[in-house]
Amino acid sequence: MDQKLQAYIDKLNKLNFKEMYMNDFFLTWEKTDDELEAVFTIADALRYMREQNISTKIFESGLGICIAHELVLRSDNHNVVVRPLDPPAQRTIAMAIPPESEDKPLVRTFAAFVRTWAQKHP
Repeated sequence: MDQKLQAYIDKLNKLNFKEMYMNDFFLTWEKTDDELEAVFTIADALRYMREQNISTKIFESGLGICIAHELVLRSDNHNVVVRPLDPPAQRTIAMAIPPESEDKPLVRTFAAFVRTWAQKHP
């Protein structure tokens, strides 16, 4: 195994972060020093793996999170668990269509889709 990657694994093996499994790691003020160090070490290891073109499949393995809109997650090919945000999050959606593009069929179709979707999901 790659020596640098092994060093990350060795460091993680010395840390106590067992309580983080299946728990929220965003609440950093509730974490121990070991747990925070583990988050940063995993981030460093994943960055290193990406730089070395080592596939991580982090989402399928349960190591990754993604905050994405339901439109992105609608297809079945993600092999991930989708959980709602608590508390729920909202955003304002706006469209800016240049006058020279208003009459293009694709632009009209997309704009109509967004308007319909926004009305169904206030």
